[in-house]
Amino acid sequence: FCGARAERRGRRPAGAASMSAPAVPQSSIILEGWLTKKALRSGRNWKRRYFMLKNDAMVYYDERPNATNNKAFKPLGLVEISVDTVVRSAPVQKQHAFEVVTNRHHLVVHADSKHEAEQWREALKSAVNAARARVPPTKFEKKEGWLVKRAVRSGRNWKKRFFILKNARLSYFEAPPTETADHPRGMIEIGPRTQV
Repeated sequence: FCGARAERRGRRPAGAASMSAPAVPQSSIILEGWLTKKALRSGRNWKRRYFMLKNDAMVYYDERPNATNNKAFKPLGLVEISVDTVVRSAPVQKQHAFEVVTNRHHLVVHADSKHEAEQWREALKSAVNAARARVPPTKFEKKEGWLVKRAVRSGRNWKKRFFILKNARLSYFEAPPTETADHPRGMIEIGPRTQV
């Protein structure tokens, strides 16, 4: 964990974690503590949230859940951790910032210290690796290569993109990804109703 620190109402201390009993069993929590989150919709506001990283999700609350605070039992949001989750430094003017990118979410947060940011990034990467280990090897069979893609909005421009089809997901990049942290320009989920 991020360490035991005192919790206060309003402005919380850096990475504060209460000593009261958590709402979630401790055995299911990999890491927990305070992070400051960028607003998903406006992209302008930053608010402190209490995060819990479990095996397959990163959940955040307005306050630290505990046995005496029933209001805090309900999370404000959840980011699922999957085989394609990307964890990397965030291009924002905040110290110790990083982002967690999935096919549904783009979470941008910053920690109160370099040490805490590294703790979270390492824990998240371990969770992603664990998710990959749970997927049968046949699921990782993939097809990749260059295709020319028409612009989604205008429908006029065509650009060459590097596509990867894997795990029922078609992702495309400006260039062949060199690291697992390379962020795709777009992703398309392949399902029963997908038409080709």
